[in-house]
Amino acid sequence: MSKRQIFEAVFLALTAVLIVAKAIEEAEGICGLYGTIEEDDV
Repeated sequence: MSKRQIFEAVFLALTAVLIVAKAIEEAEGICGLYGTIEEDDV
């Protein structure tokens, strides 16, 4: 793999992590409205 391909792969991975983290935050917010399913980490 060239350095450019590696950079693009890392960038895509980081972007995916951010998207998943955002989705989890929103899902937890929705679950919070109906009661928590898992233990609170707060």
